[in-house]
Amino acid sequence: MTIIEAILLLVLYFVPTILAKKLHVKDASSISYVNLVFGWTVLGWILALTWVMTEWIQQPPDYEPENTTEKSSDKKDHQT
Repeated sequence: MTIIEAILLLVLYFVPTILAKKLHVKDASSISYVNLVFGWTVLGWILALTWVMTEWIQQPPDYEPENTTEKSSDKKDHQT
């Protein structure tokens, strides 16, 4: 096994943790713990991944796109 294969396997192992952090899931630390401790069992890894997806679907992260219609110079004019 080369070092590149080992890194890819490590990244694959922590996919549930990476997704939980990137998607800003509220139970990200608990999911990371389950992934770290039980991820070596296939069932634990699937459980952590399922947990991430259900948490994200139930309560997606707060996302407010920027208002791109106003220019930054217009915002300065409106501030008092």
